[in-house]
Parts: sequence; C-alpha cells; structure tokens
Amino acid sequence: ASTAGGEAAAQRRRTRGPGDTHDDLPFLALPMPKGARRKPAKLPGFSKLFDSVRDWLEAQGSLPWDRSDDKDERKLATTVQKIRTAYSDGRLSEDQVRSMEDLEGWNWGDAARHG
Repeated sequence: ASTAGGEAAAQRRRTRGPGDTHDDLPFLALPMPKGARRKPAKLPGFSKLFDSVRDWLEAQGSLPWDRSDDKDERKLATTVQKIRTAYSDGRLSEDQVRSMEDLEGWNWGDAARHG
C-alpha cells in the first residue's frame, strides 16, 4: 500500500512542468535566526514630537514628569519615552539624535542605543 502511494507521489513530481508554481505544496515558515533583527521602522512624526519637547524645555527648563497632576505634562512625558525608546531601538537618524542632544535639558534617561 505504501508503495502505491509513493509511486503516485513520484508520478506527480515527474509530471510537473516548467513554470509550475507548486501552489499545492505546503509552505514551511522558518523562524528568524537567533540574533537576527528586522530593521525597525523609523519614528513617525519625529519633527512634531521634537518641537513639542523643545518648546516644553524652553518654557520649563526640565523634562516633563510622568506623574504630574497636569494631563498635558504627562502626555508629553509619554512623548519623551517614545523618543527614548526609538533611540534605544536604533530608529532615530544621526541628525535626529544630534537634534535631541542639542536641546538644553535633554537626556536619554536609561535608554541605551542598540541600533
């Protein structure tokens, strides 16, 4: 019985012609190799985020606090964290990193650059 099944499969392989797409064959998804990283997407809307942090630093002289009673300050603290995370993930260009570092009062916090 197994011989007949094997012969049928061999016959199917032999009858495939050039240009066959093999759509009937199962697709095998392989995991990414360990240590391989996809290139992360850039931080969208960086200019607007930068402007809001710059304006805050110029007015307040220090970074926003995420536990503030002021809703706008907490929202901006989230923006700071987005920028730090993008930096840590290697999603900021060198020009964007320089722009942030040029701001009086800016720091990367605990973010370490990986990309």
